[in-house]
Amino acid sequence: MSGEVVSPVVVPETLAGERVDRALALLTGWSRREVRALVDAGTVTVDGRAVARSARLEAGATLAWTDAPAPATRYAGTTAISASMTRRRFMVLLGSRSDRSRRCRPG
Repeated sequence: MSGEVVSPVVVPETLAGERVDRALALLTGWSRREVRALVDAGTVTVDGRAVARSARLEAGATLAWTDAPAPATRYAGTTAISASMTRRRFMVLLGSRSDRSRRCRPG
């Protein structure tokens, strides 16, 4: 992204006293890990000054950021499992019907 402020927010009373990383995660829906990376990179400011992620917010302060986390890639590169393979694994976990009936019989 460019160096322009993406979205300045005036900190509401309800977030007064919260850590910067937690408050930004709550406001944006980003994970704390994503917010931590942004704060550590110096792209998050409070009243125009870069802050540590553990800094506490005051009501009325201006929280701003100049970047956004990269899109999630946690499923990139995975391949789909075929239905037959999934069914076989499921049957192995459950066992065959005869196995279950033997285990459940008293005596």
